[in-house]
Amino acid sequence: MEDTNLAIGACMDALALGKWKIEVLDHIPLGLIIYKGGKVYYINGKGSEILGLPSTEILGLDAKELCRVLSIDEDKGASSDGLLRGALVIPHQGEKSLVSIKTHHLDCGVLQILYELDREINLENLKLKAEGILNSIPSGIIIFDMEGRIVQCNRAAEVFMEAKEEDLIGMAVEEVNSLYQFSEKTRLPTVLGGGQTSEPVEASMITPSGKKKYMLTHMRSIRNIYDEIVGASSIVTDITELKKQQEVMLKQDQLAAVGQMAAGIVHEIRNPLTSIKGFSQLLLKVEDREAIRKYSKIINEEVDQANKVITEFLNFAKPKPPTMKWLSLNYLLDSMQLLLESQAFIMNIKTQFSYAVDERKILGDTCQIRQMVQNIFQNALDAMEGQKDGRVWISTKYQKDMDEMQLLIRDSGVGIHEEHRAMLGIPFFTTKDRGIGLGLSICYRIIQDHGGSIEVKSETGEGTTFVICFPVRRDRQYSDDEIVV
Repeated sequence: MEDTNLAIGACMDALALGKWKIEVLDHIPLGLIIYKGGKVYYINGKGSEILGLPSTEILGLDAKELCRVLSIDEDKGASSDGLLRGALVIPHQGEKSLVSIKTHHLDCGVLQILYELDREINLENLKLKAEGILNSIPSGIIIFDMEGRIVQCNRAAEVFMEAKEEDLIGMAVEEVNSLYQFSEKTRLPTVLGGGQTSEPVEASMITPSGKKKYMLTHMRSIRNIYDEIVGASSIVTDITELKKQQEVMLKQDQLAAVGQMAAGIVHEIRNPLTSIKGFSQLLLKVEDREAIRKYSKIINEEVDQANKVITEFLNFAKPKPPTMKWLSLNYLLDSMQLLLESQAFIMNIKTQFSYAVDERKILGDTCQIRQMVQNIFQNALDAMEGQKDGRVWISTKYQKDMDEMQLLIRDSGVGIHEEHRAMLGIPFFTTKDRGIGLGLSICYRIIQDHGGSIEVKSETGEGTTFVICFPVRRDRQYSDDEIVV
């Protein structure tokens, strides 16, 4: 309707201003025919294109003559008042096109506006296809305009939001967030301002019916052909069922872990208790003082072993929170070097220490990190038991690109089987004859509490390397005393 009014106004202005001004009508994207005295006085470029004839073959013709030129039946194409009828099927280059014609009587003549119905039908079909594709997508899609209001959504979004599209259209993003109690702040202003978000964000919401749903949202800006931002799209993936499955699996894993830990505790304590019971019965039967001393010593050792199991389990089950302060890994390892070297010397194993010259301090608990180093170092010694020329390398390194300090403990031991590497850190998993299986679990927990990470590199027969990484920067700048020179 707006285009029609524009065309009529332009025709009246052009005709009133004179013939030379009529050229402006060629810029209107509608077919225009102007009649004077019952004959075609003017046809614009779009009109010639629709009819498939140059203007020179059309000007001066009446409606019936025009029908003959177009190979259209005169009775079907021309009306009794000497104008083209309201709808025509025009043959053009072996094809037929449907044209709708609207007539307007002006003071200066008669104007007929030609519409390509085929083009409108194709556009409508394209729109229907686009809507069909949009509604076939299993993820919810919501389109926002530049004002942050919903202008369109698909069926998946309706189902997820428990609302009809007509109820959602026009709602501002603030209204949506308030109504659905979204757990995450909207990123729409950032996206509409030109910012891009590449990573999906997990969030939750409460629907009008009171259901809590979980989702992954991915928001991006929408640009036109001139690369101007004209809106934004939000893709919403429903992960509610996935979260429920994860919770069930987590509970199952927790129950399995509790069962495994309980079995491990029973096994580790039953062994020394069995020994204690056996040797206490022997004590009742022997009178030799030397035998009594021997059996008593064994009983004492087994009691110590049972106490060790209980102590390590308590340390694992009820860990003390770390007391964080800025510390130097180099200084900490240097203070442990003599102790570690003496332990290795007893087993005829050589050690080598090297420290980063560009070290940065980290936030950590000195006692817990010492315990972690001691446990991993002892594992390295155990891996080389009975081996000639065994060696352990301990070093620190500053990774500038990751802004982290690395602690590396490498041994020349037997290595770790691939299937065993996946089990490292699991409570009570051990390959040692007298091992409890809590040492590495405690190490993993300490590293996690420090916000760090651990990587184990090992090949059977090639030794093992533990790479422990501690973050250096905690969203703050260094002071001079935090840079170790």
